[in-house]
Amino acid sequence: MIQIGINIAVKGAGVSGPPPPVPVNTVSPVLSGNTTLGSVLTTTDGTWTNSPTSYSYQWYRDDAPVGTNANTYTLGFIDSSAEIFCDVTATNAGGPSAPAQSNSTFADNYAPVGVTAPIITGTTSVGSVLTTTNGTWINSPSSFSYQWKRGATNIGTNATTYTLVQADAAQNISCLVTATNVVGSSSVSGNTLYIYDLDAQTFITNATISNSTQQQGINNLVIGLKSDSLWTKMLAVYPFVGGTATTCKYNLKNPLDTNGAFRLNFVGGWTFSSNGVTPNGTTAYADTFLVPLTHFTSGNSSFSAYSRINNSEAGALLGTRASAFNTNLELGLKSSSNTTIWHNTSSGGIIVSPNPPSSAINFISSRINSANNITAQNGATNSQVSSEIAFSSYPIYISAKNNIGVAASFSTRNLAFAHIGTGLTQAECTLFYNRIQTFQTTLGRQV
Repeated sequence: MIQIGINIAVKGAGVSGPPPPVPVNTVSPVLSGNTTLGSVLTTTDGTWTNSPTSYSYQWYRDDAPVGTNANTYTLGFIDSSAEIFCDVTATNAGGPSAPAQSNSTFADNYAPVGVTAPIITGTTSVGSVLTTTNGTWINSPSSFSYQWKRGATNIGTNATTYTLVQADAAQNISCLVTATNVVGSSSVSGNTLYIYDLDAQTFITNATISNSTQQQGINNLVIGLKSDSLWTKMLAVYPFVGGTATTCKYNLKNPLDTNGAFRLNFVGGWTFSSNGVTPNGTTAYADTFLVPLTHFTSGNSSFSAYSRINNSEAGALLGTRASAFNTNLELGLKSSSNTTIWHNTSSGGIIVSPNPPSSAINFISSRINSANNITAQNGATNSQVSSEIAFSSYPIYISAKNNIGVAASFSTRNLAFAHIGTGLTQAECTLFYNRIQTFQTTLGRQV
C-alpha cells in the first residue's frame, strides 16, 4: 500500500487589513467666549469615534470663511453684528471626517468703521464752495458730522459744504467726517486741497501756468500784496513766469482781456525762460499800453524792474518820453556805479545814491508828491528833491523807452519782474521789495 501526502505550508505575505473608518462626530464642538470687540472665541473639538489623530478648524462669519486654522478667533470691527461659528474636522489614518459645526454666536454691534475715505471736491480758489462725501462705512452709521480744517485749525460749520474765505488762501483745507451709531463714533479725514487766492487763480488759469512752484509763488505773492495793502496800488504787475511769450505777456493785476488789461506785446527778438525775459538789445521791447497821462495823477505814481544782471550799457529797463526836451519816465541802470532815473522829471534826471550793486538789482521809483522822488534799491530807500513835470501821452515800454512813439535805448538785461502803479511810501517800497524777493526766491531766481 502506497501512501502519498503533500504538506504545503504558506507563510503570510504581510498584507494589512482594510483602513480604519474615518472619525465620526458624536458630540458637536462647543464655541464659547465674549462677543465684545477684541474678545477671543474658542471652540472645543467635540467628541469623535475612531480615534482621531489631528483636528483642523474653519471659522465663518455669516457663512463666509474667515480666520486661520486655529481653535480660537479674535473678534474685529468687521465682525460687528455677524453670526460667528466654527467647523471642526477630525482626521485619522483613514482620512478626514466630515466637518462638525459648532454652535454659533452673534458679535456685538460695534462702532462704525471707515472703509473708503471721504472725498472733497470743488474749485480750489477763494469764494468757491467745497463739498465732501461721507466716504463708505461698515457697522451701519446712523448719522454723520463734519469738521472742516485749515491746516490743524478747526474752521467752518457742521455741514457737508464749506465756502472758502481769504484766510484759506495758501492753506491746506481738509474735512474730518465722523460716523455714529448706537454703539459709538469714529472719524476719518479725507483728501487735502491747497487753496488759491481768486485773483491768483484767475491769472494762473488765463496765463496757463502749469508749474506748481510758479503757481504757489504767484499765489503767495498776491496774498502778500493784499496783506500789505499794496494790491490796490498796482496797475500792472508782470511776474514773467511760464517761460513763453504767451505766458509772460499777462498782467497779474488784470489777466482778463478787458479794458485796462495792459497785456504786453513783445516786439523784436526776445528769449523766454524760467528766469524771466531777455531782450536782444537791438530791436526788442514790450509795449505795456499804459499811458501815464491817462492813468497817473500828480504826485501819485510808481514803477519798478527786477534786473538779474547789471552791465555797463546805457539801455533803459522801462520808460516813455513825451518830447525832445523832457524824459518823463525812465529807469536806466547805466553802469555798475551809476543809476539814473527820470520820474516825471525834466531831462537830467536823478543820480541815485547809494549806487547800485555791481551784479543785479531790484529798483523801485515812486512819487507820493510832486516835489520828491522816492527810490528803493533792494529794499533800501531814500527820498530826493525832484520837481514833477507833465505826464507822457505815450505808453510805457519795457526793456526800452518809448521815445515819442519810437522804441529807443534798448537793453539786454534779463528781467524777472516789473510793475507800474500808484505812489508808494518809503515803508511800502520796502514791503514791496520783500514780497518781490520772496517770490523770486520761491522760483529760485533771486539776486
